Amino acid sequence: MYFERRHRIIVWALSLSVAGAICLLVLLQGAYITRSTYTIPLSRTTNNALALALLVALAIPAAAEYNNIRWLRRWTPMYPAC
Repeated sequence: MYFERRHRIIVWALSLSVAGAICLLVLLQGAYITRSTYTIPLSRTTNNALALALLVALAIPAAAEYNNIRWLRRWTPMYPAC
């Protein structure tokens, strides 16, 4: 399936907004508590939530881009004038 530029931008915007919402929920719940010498949280659940946010932010647009590249590689040789 071919994604136009505006559709790809919408996918990026939605995934970044969902990832931002996940990060915001982590902050609002008070789970992001740092220790005195570390700036990263030492809680496993907090780290997992931030990793999930990063995964959502990157994996969904990557899947859309991969699908778009596969579609373009399959159809471009058939229609070189496009």
